Amino acid sequence: MLDTKDLEMIAEIMERSLKPVKEDIAEIKQDVAVLKKEMAEVKQDVAVLKQEMAEVKQDIAVLKQDVATLKQEMAEVKQRLSSLEDRVTHLELTLENVTNKQISIIAEGHLDLSRKLDDAVRIQGEMEMIKLRLTALENEVWNPRVRRKNVQRHRGTV
Repeated sequence: MLDTKDLEMIAEIMERSLKPVKEDIAEIKQDVAVLKKEMAEVKQDVAVLKQEMAEVKQDIAVLKQDVATLKQEMAEVKQRLSSLEDRVTHLELTLENVTNKQISIIAEGHLDLSRKLDDAVRIQGEMEMIKLRLTALENEVWNPRVRRKNVQRHRGTV
């Protein structure tokens, strides 16, 4: 059987042989601790990313809704623009076909009125001259002295 000394030697050999294994296990424990810490950070990062992705999805949903609203509003604007174009075309046609012709007719009538006014002013002037001559003749007829002077004037003696 083995005596104590042999057992101590065996224990010492085993301990020397196990020392590198123990060191390796200590390193592995340390590495595992680091890995656990890093995994915790990764889990935290993943949780943050999940939250951010949820926010992005929510923002995308809002954007989709806004785009749908914009499309609807653009359709309304296009419809109103089309209606406005129709109205402008109608106004242009009215101006061209009705208003311009009526302005031309009014202008022709204005020229006729202007000519008639010129004729009336000329006739008015002639009437005033006739009234003056008539008044002068009436004075001659009703006032004998004025008549004699005019007769003498016409004869050349005053």
